[in-house]
Amino acid sequence: MENLPDNLKFKILELLNENKNPSAPPIQRPLNFSEVPENLAWKFKEDEVIHQLRSNGFTVIDDFLSYYEESVKDTDIVEVIGACNESLENSSLLPAAIGYGVTRHIDKSVRGDSTRLFSNADLDLPADHVTATMNKLRNRMLSLVPSLSTHLLPPNTALTPKGLQLAYYPGNGEHYHAHRDSSPLNPDRRITILLYVNKDWNKGDGGELRLHFPDKSVFDIEPIANRLIIFRSDLLHQVLPTNAARFAVTMWLYTREPVNLPTLTKPLDISQLSHPTIFVSIPSYRDSETHKTVKSLISTAANPSRLRIGILYQDHEEEDKDLHNDLALPDVQNLNGQNMLQIKTKRISHLLATGPMTARAQIFTEFFANEDFYFQVDSHMRFENGWDDYLVRCVLDGVGVNEEKKNWIVSFYPPSYSLPDEKGISDGPIVLSPKEFDKDGMLRLKGQAMNVETLNLPQSDKIRLIEHSFIASGFLFAQSEAIIKCPPDGTLRGLFFGEEISHSARLWTSGYDFAVPVFGPNGMDHYIAYHLWSRKHRTTWWDDLSKENDQLIQDRLNSQEFVRKLLTDGDSEAHEGRGLGKVRSVKEFETYCKVDFKKQCIMNN
Repeated sequence: MENLPDNLKFKILELLNENKNPSAPPIQRPLNFSEVPENLAWKFKEDEVIHQLRSNGFTVIDDFLSYYEESVKDTDIVEVIGACNESLENSSLLPAAIGYGVTRHIDKSVRGDSTRLFSNADLDLPADHVTATMNKLRNRMLSLVPSLSTHLLPPNTALTPKGLQLAYYPGNGEHYHAHRDSSPLNPDRRITILLYVNKDWNKGDGGELRLHFPDKSVFDIEPIANRLIIFRSDLLHQVLPTNAARFAVTMWLYTREPVNLPTLTKPLDISQLSHPTIFVSIPSYRDSETHKTVKSLISTAANPSRLRIGILYQDHEEEDKDLHNDLALPDVQNLNGQNMLQIKTKRISHLLATGPMTARAQIFTEFFANEDFYFQVDSHMRFENGWDDYLVRCVLDGVGVNEEKKNWIVSFYPPSYSLPDEKGISDGPIVLSPKEFDKDGMLRLKGQAMNVETLNLPQSDKIRLIEHSFIASGFLFAQSEAIIKCPPDGTLRGLFFGEEISHSARLWTSGYDFAVPVFGPNGMDHYIAYHLWSRKHRTTWWDDLSKENDQLIQDRLNSQEFVRKLLTDGDSEAHEGRGLGKVRSVKEFETYCKVDFKKQCIMNN
């Protein structure tokens, strides 16, 4: 081969691209990961990222640099964009070459970008502002590496970076043909981490990353600012023609030893990768915690720009006039101006309030716009980082204790918090079960913490869910099709106890099952949300309005009678869309939750 022309050598090596080479070049230097700042949100997304890398070969993390709390955040996407533009202005970018050694050459018909390489040595002792910024970005990317090594590689094998590459496509149709980052020319690349730095990218600007899968399918990823992509370096990919300027920063991760990664398949569920929208329903009755709840919801979301929030304020016109002034929110617009957070509100007199279910029904009717997921919460809650990604995964990928998959609705009583923000604890996931029938014939529920150690769950990288019999109205997360089929019943005026049992029956008989994520061994190591169970900070609509409101009292009696009939006659046709489903019967529901609604008794469990 030594006597062949250089261009032929390159073509031969290019044709051998899919082969593996067990040799490994020396690593430049060991890195002390204990010195790398921790990515605070990475802990919550870790299971999702590892799952997607193993099954799909890639994963997408939007708003990557936004995950860090201000106390540790030392760079952001705006600073990185500035450094990229500065590199362009000072002419430090050079035409990109393909090949190595004697095969190295420039061919713009294959690859049209210009690049600047930053070695570890350059980044360790930055000589200019650009390098200093890239060093901070490297540290952010490095926070991902220990977990990738632990979960993707055999024991005692580590991924190690060699620096960063800044790539620039001017936007005149430049592209990069389909290729693999690992090849006989560079056999020890295992993982590619790529961050897009394109402030004003819009649809039609081109430059998408196209991934190719073994079944000949492809998946295109838009180069949106602050979007991080992690993919296997042996995955065939290309850069589509660019019609606007495009920057990207890449880190490649290497191993000293050859490794065998899982067999690559096409993505199993593309909806997980496109950050589907979430509608959040928040009814508020004279509650001083409402805006704190909204701020917690937004500030802890992995992708706050996906949220569509509907709030119904039910306030006293005089006493509460300053209770809900303008809601000051963090700016969650991403730099390309897409996927803006939306909040819709309506304010009515507290005298018009007729209970939580009618308020939820009004929010659903007036604000819901066919978002992908529906999240029903109370107005006095706090949330943990990454709640949105985690709940989406629970519904789409969660499995029961016996590995079964169902049409899940995640709904439960969260542990409590105390004012102002002291989060409580629970001994385990809180499952709902029947407690007793009250004097009005309404089934009351109870929440009980389960010791998951008694379940002897096998080790698994899947999200574990514990199935239970009822929904909790103050915390319900589902695919929106479930709520479109069984929306909150706006005719049940005056009803409080009875809301959860009637909605549970309608959803369960329509084919949906209710679950709580596992906390503890083989499950989450912390909770996803907290609820203020104490009512000392607020008045309730029933205490306010029921004493001298004969109509509201009669409305409640009528609603209770409707619920009793719904759960005993099982006639869904008679209730004009407010009744039971047809997938399972109310008798089956009674057997399932061990309740006799006619006799108003609870069977032995």
